Amino acid sequence: MNGGSYNCLLNATSKRVAAVAACLSILAYLATAVVSATSACYYLQTQVPGLPVLGTSIALLGVFGLLNIIGISESSIVALVIFGLHALTLTVVAVASLIFMIHHPDVIQANYKRPFPDVDFVGSIVSGNFMTALFFGFSASMLGVTGFETSANFVEEQKPGVFRKTMRNMWMLASVYNISLAILSLGVLPIDVMMANPSVVLAQMGLAAGGHWLQLWVAIDAFIVLSAGVLTGYVGITGLIRRLSNDRVMPEFLSYENPWRHTPHNISISFFVIGSSLILALDADATMLGNVFTFAFLSMMFLFGFGCIMLKLKRQDIPRAVHAPWWTCILGCTLVVLGYFGSLLGDPKVLLVFFLYFMVIAAIVFSMIERMMVLRCLIFLVHMVCGKEAPVETDPIADVEANVLPRVQQHTDDDNDRSSLATTTKHKFYEHDTHRVAMLTRTIKRINSRPMVFFVKDNNLVLINKAILYVRSNEITHYMRFFHVYADDDAATRARLAELRDIITMFDGVYPKLHLDFVSVHGQFDPATILWIADEYKIPTNFMFIKQPSNIAVHKVSSLGVRVITG
Repeated sequence: MNGGSYNCLLNATSKRVAAVAACLSILAYLATAVVSATSACYYLQTQVPGLPVLGTSIALLGVFGLLNIIGISESSIVALVIFGLHALTLTVVAVASLIFMIHHPDVIQANYKRPFPDVDFVGSIVSGNFMTALFFGFSASMLGVTGFETSANFVEEQKPGVFRKTMRNMWMLASVYNISLAILSLGVLPIDVMMANPSVVLAQMGLAAGGHWLQLWVAIDAFIVLSAGVLTGYVGITGLIRRLSNDRVMPEFLSYENPWRHTPHNISISFFVIGSSLILALDADATMLGNVFTFAFLSMMFLFGFGCIMLKLKRQDIPRAVHAPWWTCILGCTLVVLGYFGSLLGDPKVLLVFFLYFMVIAAIVFSMIERMMVLRCLIFLVHMVCGKEAPVETDPIADVEANVLPRVQQHTDDDNDRSSLATTTKHKFYEHDTHRVAMLTRTIKRINSRPMVFFVKDNNLVLINKAILYVRSNEITHYMRFFHVYADDDAATRARLAELRDIITMFDGVYPKLHLDFVSVHGQFDPATILWIADEYKIPTNFMFIKQPSNIAVHKVSSLGVRVITG
């Protein structure tokens, strides 16, 4: 269930579409950690004027990376304490600002008498008016409502109903504090002061409304809260990359655990290196980093709305506790697109940085999805560069295409034909297996040997064919097993089993490059049976697929990570 928009799109669209959401999720976590680290250091700089923000931001990112490797994770009690302290701080700032505004009404009057500011429209300065202020102000405000994308990435760790409460609480608090503090800031600080200190406006409000003690309080609170945001980035990216590596969307070595603390250190190290490069590339510019974060956040929000629409169109029978009306999905996506274009038109240079990092991440993700083509291209290049060499007696590339693993249940008798195909098929010289490419061909065999599972209920030829086509298009394997779980052992069930076995045998001949098996299991189709199959046959649940569940019992099965691939 973890994975947020990636998991949503994975169960409603293809794996390649979901991979785009995965890239944006990674970028969103990266921006979360980087923006939190630099913002924390800017608030700290209000009390330590000579503090180098760039170096301190990288150091803060490294400290939390080390803590993540050691095994420090988020605590609900600590999070509650930090939330209480932060809410108290914002409340004190709001009350002090309100009192200041009542005693000094001239500040807000002067701010509202100022003409609308000119805006940078795709590199050109445009005279400001009400519409430009509304449009670009709405776009800039998107950075103030970030956080909604994070909760969906660890929904498995939440009790039923908690996710909805999390969304409600974030919406309520963001609505109250963001709106009130935005208005109060105009009554405390002149616009010129806010424009000169865009990264530490709250600290400046505390200084003006309450004095140095309140500024110090706000700076300490901001540093703690934003540092927790850095840890959130590490914890979130660790869970996401683990999920992606299990789905073979990211390299599996990233999720390897060290023997010392049993934590995936490769994820933390890679995250720190990429995050540090982003800080260096933008010279710790809080505004530029915030805009990169805005692009990532808005992209994620659009994919959530798009995923909801796809679920309505393609998975309409899945049981759900909440039904979002069509107008809310369309309106939400439209507003997100408007915010995206507002940020783009305001500073197009930021989009270049955003897409640069997006393309790097996408290159890794899609090279994993298309790894068979990459490996075959490497074999081709080795043979073209090194020249012809006598092939070994058995061609593992053809063996991968034709040979079969020991079957769970034998139901065809063409194994000898397939085996002979491996040795009789003629290949061009750059397709032969040689000692130079032995490691590459072994890798191809290992990747293709992971079986996929589809749970079939009825002898529906169209459904079975759709499942096969999905696996051929979205997964890298030559082995697929059809499981049928039945509760009653009677004559009708035995007849259905025989018919299903014949159907799978027929499809096994139709798709010669995909080896099909049929397995029947006597029991109830419930989560316990799924876990038993996963343990007995050593197949992870994320390599198991079902059709669209139409009742609560089957829906509980999909909550274990079993993917919905067809209606």
